[in-house]
Amino acid sequence: MFNLSTLPYLTVVTTDRRRRCYETGMLPTVNTASRGSFECPKCQKTYKWYRGLHRHLKYECGKAPRFQCPHCMYTGKHRSHVYSHIKSNHSDRPIYALDTQQG
Repeated sequence: MFNLSTLPYLTVVTTDRRRRCYETGMLPTVNTASRGSFECPKCQKTYKWYRGLHRHLKYECGKAPRFQCPHCMYTGKHRSHVYSHIKSNHSDRPIYALDTQQG
């Protein structure tokens, strides 16, 4: 049997259930002292909050826009952006966004 603490690429915290294991270089652990310094390892875009970086890595970084306005050619990486677009540009029409990703 091997010891997890000897693996250099994992940080294992068993005392706090809210924390999880992270591979180094992929996602930083949440540290309240370092707010404002969460940087994407791929494009160097920075975020004030960890959740902003997590959202960026999951839905934005290097990915094509996923949602399209049903009334014009506008596309966005987040459904909420398309909803805002429809409210401001197509206020007389129904509000919904089309998911362009086949799943």
